[in-house]
Amino acid sequence: MKQYASLRDYVYKYIAHQIQTGALKPNQKLNEAQICTDLDISRTPAREALIKLASENVLNYTPRKGFTVREVDDEYRGNVYSVLAVLDAYAAELALPNMRPEDISKMREIIDKLDVAIKYHNLSDYNTLQQQFHQVYIDRCNNSFLVKTTLDIRNSFVPMVRTGGDEEELFQWFGQLNAQHRIIVDLFEQKKKDELIHFLRSEHWES
Repeated sequence: MKQYASLRDYVYKYIAHQIQTGALKPNQKLNEAQICTDLDISRTPAREALIKLASENVLNYTPRKGFTVREVDDEYRGNVYSVLAVLDAYAAELALPNMRPEDISKMREIIDKLDVAIKYHNLSDYNTLQQQFHQVYIDRCNNSFLVKTTLDIRNSFVPMVRTGGDEEELFQWFGQLNAQHRIIVDLFEQKKKDELIHFLRSEHWES
């Protein structure tokens, strides 16, 4: 029983990550057999995880048709982003005096890797790297509750980046966001606290 519970949680987190990164899109049907194959597990923990997600209104379930990803409306998504913008800017404010040269270098390295992901239209790498970028300074805020709360929101079932539409247009937009990442690093390096807070809250997350 414990083994199935552990595997169920593993599947649960896997699907959560797929939704959060945009790999699973609103109204997309989940292939239960493919999940079992991808994770090398039996059907029971996969089915239990899907049922749990449906009970939490993350997935829709239709008899004989299966599970689909529930669509999050724009108002709710906007509310999540607005809260995350405040928390992210506050984390940056607290982190500013604690940032080390190696942190700045790491953020610049991530920006370079993001450029590559954007160039080759690699959505999965883009999602992972953009989260790593923000995590560098969040980890320097010295507030464990803030770190956990921010991570919980980012790992929720609300996609953290826009998906869909024209792919070329989408990655052009990602390029604009990555240009903003360069501004964020410059503001950290120059220790311009007020400008950093304003830019994160009113420009970067507003995007």
